[in-house]
Amino acid sequence: RARRAQIAASPAPAPSVPPVPKTPAAPTGSSIQPSRSYVHAPFANPRAKSCWLSCAFQVLWHSRAWHTCFEAALEAGALETSEWDTPGAPKIEALVDTWREYRQTLASHAPPPPKKARIGASVDTVPDLDQADSVSPARLAEAFAPEGDRHGFGDTSDALSAVQRALDHPNVPSQARCLSDLYRIQPVPWGDGIDTARVQALLVHALATPLAAAPETPRPGAPARPRRGRSTGAATVTPPPVVRAGASIIALDLAWPPTRDAARIEALARAFTPQPDAPIALYALVCYCHRLQHYVAYVKRQTSDAFLFFNDLPHLSGGARPSRGSKSKYANAASDGPPEMRAAVTWDEAVRTCGRQHLQPRLVLYEDASHPSVARALDAIGGRK
Repeated sequence: RARRAQIAASPAPAPSVPPVPKTPAAPTGSSIQPSRSYVHAPFANPRAKSCWLSCAFQVLWHSRAWHTCFEAALEAGALETSEWDTPGAPKIEALVDTWREYRQTLASHAPPPPKKARIGASVDTVPDLDQADSVSPARLAEAFAPEGDRHGFGDTSDALSAVQRALDHPNVPSQARCLSDLYRIQPVPWGDGIDTARVQALLVHALATPLAAAPETPRPGAPARPRRGRSTGAATVTPPPVVRAGASIIALDLAWPPTRDAARIEALARAFTPQPDAPIALYALVCYCHRLQHYVAYVKRQTSDAFLFFNDLPHLSGGARPSRGSKSKYANAASDGPPEMRAAVTWDEAVRTCGRQHLQPRLVLYEDASHPSVARALDAIGGRK
């Protein structure tokens, strides 16, 4: 009886209220969500003359800013060029066709499950599709071949500039024209040399300059350089790039005199060593081998410090040298593909290989995926002002 009286005198417990479910935030379309590295496939190079185009494609494919905005424009139907009536429409059409073929190649090869990493190891869990079919560069080669050059050999910097000019036209819809504001090609005069401090200063200047379209201007420091065709020796002139400022992607254009001095090439590449306090992060390096007249590209993984080596000539090594027993810690030894195509390497390995293989840096690309130009592009693609 006393226990019942004690219970009756005590206050009743508050009724239990189920927790209110949190409403997920609606996607704004103006930001890039963190993601794993992009899966990739190799390019074919049947005539040994399309390396400049495959390198241009790979640096665009592996850019978080460009990849996200380009995919959004494709989904929105903003890249249908049939009604553009612009001189650059065939180039964008070829880029779209190759992009779709690249995606289809990846989709047709289900990636194997990622290998389990050791405890505490930091590895990229995205597998490489080294055994995927090679993507054809035929559409790009047909659309981007330099005028008057029937051999179709060009420059990676020119290809990126051509994409930018093709998009930056009054007849191009704003949903597609906004893509031209995502990157800027910054010519770097060769007369003053280069070092880490100067690289930092160049990047700070490029990011501080207001976003605006500028008329085409010749590369400072030297006149437009003539380039000779592979077989005929016919001279062509490299068109100057469009200079744009304040973009998400900054490409330092090193149109410098060729050298075969291994020590000088290695020192040049080492000047671009990623710095922890850099205002924008390095994500790709395009090199040119004057001895072979061949372009290659190193592209950084998004989830590790490894650099992928893109090369469509099989006898060039990207830095990992498993045949000598000093395998890179990023090398995928289980793959059956050729080592030079599958291996991911450290930056130091890439730099030393640049000197050893005479891979002279040609374009150095940096990216800030949080730059306002990305949000502006995604808003324009989505029809928001």
